[in-house]
Amino acid sequence: MKTGTTTSPVPGFAFLVGTAMVGVVVVQMLVMMMGPLLVDMADDLGVGVPVAGQLAAATAVTWMVAAVVAGPLSDSYGRRPLLLISMGGAAVGAFGMAVAWDFPSALAFRAITGLVGIFPGTYSALLGDYTRPNQRGKAIGLMGVGVGIAGIIGVPLVTLLSDYQGWRWAFVVTGGLASLTWLYFLWFLPRAHERRPFNLNLLTYYRPLFRLAIVRDITLVAAFQRSAHTVFMTYYAAYLIVERGFTTAETALPIAMVGIGLTVSTLGGGSIADTRFRMLAIPLSLVVGGILGAVIFAIKLHAAATLTLGTIFPAFMFPTFPIMVAVFLTIGGSRLRGTAMGIPPISAQTGAILGPAIGGLALAFGGFGAVGISCLALAGLGMAVAALRLRERRIGLAAETIANLGD
Repeated sequence: MKTGTTTSPVPGFAFLVGTAMVGVVVVQMLVMMMGPLLVDMADDLGVGVPVAGQLAAATAVTWMVAAVVAGPLSDSYGRRPLLLISMGGAAVGAFGMAVAWDFPSALAFRAITGLVGIFPGTYSALLGDYTRPNQRGKAIGLMGVGVGIAGIIGVPLVTLLSDYQGWRWAFVVTGGLASLTWLYFLWFLPRAHERRPFNLNLLTYYRPLFRLAIVRDITLVAAFQRSAHTVFMTYYAAYLIVERGFTTAETALPIAMVGIGLTVSTLGGGSIADTRFRMLAIPLSLVVGGILGAVIFAIKLHAAATLTLGTIFPAFMFPTFPIMVAVFLTIGGSRLRGTAMGIPPISAQTGAILGPAIGGLALAFGGFGAVGISCLALAGLGMAVAALRLRERRIGLAAETIANLGD
């Protein structure tokens, strides 16, 4: 039932994609900067590197809860209010980290930072609102270019700043960027949305989706994929510092190279997402990415070879994500698009919680070689599920089921 409508000019494709990139840069800087700053933060906060790695888990818990709640809310009240909350949380969390006085306070501020997790799913739903079905994979892929910009430019710059002025200044700068982005969203995001009644029982929104086996299978694969990816992103810079003798500043180049790989992966994954080969690409990318992760951490290659593999790793591991986002946009349709976009964060942040935890345990008991093996094992599990369960015809049947709800 329609309860109210607001209107604003229909945004064009270039505006939608450009705004998406801006938001993703902020989101990914807040996630990716933790790796190169981890050793310095651990020393300053008086904890070990494996313990400091759990700051990523604190963000992931809030991220997952906020994203799950935000999906149905955005279907009822529109995308814009949720996107403003997302960037507001990013700013508060970043500025809070800059003044964190001990490890528990840092955990609290990283938990607040997790509100930024509202952004990816909610903005993906916004893209689905205003783009044609055959443009959505491309739009998601271009949105993901922000990941590359963050990795190539943003994170290396704040890493250099951290090396010369201290890690807290990296969060001051990132908090300022989040604040500017919040103001940009306030002025320019479209207001148009058909308002619908909101049911406090979130299960009424998610139950129809999770009754579909293909939704459960994709969610499981994505959780394994993100776990493996987060193991790498959390401990790669620490590995270079501890095992290869890099300084914090010297990790700026490797992190920039990772950003190049992420850019390639999101563009490639977005392009594949609009083709009939997308379900075949998922297990292939996972198995290659898992092997690369194991080699990077477990085999002490020449530094140049390690950095090259560190660039290639995300190019194979990350294409799975834009493909899955495009699939959920298709399944959710116009009826449950925002809610469907609340599902990828469940798997992504489950992985973001499990990845640092599993990697931290592996590091504590088996060193960085065990970190590599954990990356391979997680990717291998995702590859097995994808190869056995993911089929294109099941996506079409699921989309028809959701479209016919209530008929």
